[in-house]
Amino acid sequence: MTKAFTSKMSKMLATSVMAASFVVPVASSVSAEISQTTCTMTIYSSKNTSDNYARATGECAKEIDGYYAPNVKLFRATGAYTGVVENGQKEQIALTSDKYASAIITFYTVDDLEGEKPPVTPPTTTEPTKPNPQPTSFVKFKGITLTNTTVWNGTTSKSKKVGTLNRSQIVTLNSEKAKRYSITFKGKKRWIDKSAVSTLVNEFKVQTTTNILNVRTGPSTKYKVIAQLKKGAKVNASQPPYKDWYMVEYAPKKYGYVSSKYAKKYVEFKKFNVKTTAVLNIRSSGSVKGKVIGKLKKGATVTVIGTKNGWHTVSYKGKKGYISSKYTTVVKTSKKK
Repeated sequence: MTKAFTSKMSKMLATSVMAASFVVPVASSVSAEISQTTCTMTIYSSKNTSDNYARATGECAKEIDGYYAPNVKLFRATGAYTGVVENGQKEQIALTSDKYASAIITFYTVDDLEGEKPPVTPPTTTEPTKPNPQPTSFVKFKGITLTNTTVWNGTTSKSKKVGTLNRSQIVTLNSEKAKRYSITFKGKKRWIDKSAVSTLVNEFKVQTTTNILNVRTGPSTKYKVIAQLKKGAKVNASQPPYKDWYMVEYAPKKYGYVSSKYAKKYVEFKKFNVKTTAVLNIRSSGSVKGKVIGKLKKGATVTVIGTKNGWHTVSYKGKKGYISSKYTTVVKTSKKK
């Protein structure tokens, strides 16, 4: 009786151990499923410029930014994913979060500069209810190669290599398909990998803040110095996919990298005309405490060369003067047809 009981218990224990051994893969599978999350980013053309990035939601907030490039009318992302994005586009990105390893981010683009009404909330689905017979056409733009770049004859993994582009070469990107851009290479349509091309050049301007700023061949102090910029120099720039570095046009059609620690973005003020709605004092500073140095008649038109805190800066007898913006209206310029 004792032997039979002992034998029965041994079988039960063995069965329990075997059952327990199958629990581990299940737990691992569950863990793998929850290691990915979702997030969204909405980019507005009216406010999300290179000086005011759009932020992603959730765990993606610190990983990726978005902005609108008005010179080419394209929406772009930078960070964990870098490139042109379209409304409804989805991408998988890696996360530095302790909670999730990756995320699927959905981009929403709103061109409200062209009169498009922004959505109250992002759409719940990115799939169209009906096929779109007229897909959005690709807008050509220029990029610059990050390394010596392979040129392919197609867009698949079976494509053949037909040539090479040198590093830092400016190329015109004519269309896109899969993970490649099309270019014209030796008179024929060819393809290069999207990951091999940086963001656009001349997207914004930067001004140097140090006495001498080295321009290098690559985004690191290990690269060769090819030029130097003096303090206060203003150059065209773009944000390549390298943290803390700008790509700049240090001379006509010559490009290099500078540390973003010693160059700040700036926006050139665009002059405009205003008409006074009353007799208006011209003061020595942008305040009612400023000394009156002149007057403008009602209906006078003047050119504004700067504006801040409710005061317009104007040129008066070769010097700067200030007028209250409350008593002026902008003079609209007629566009030539």
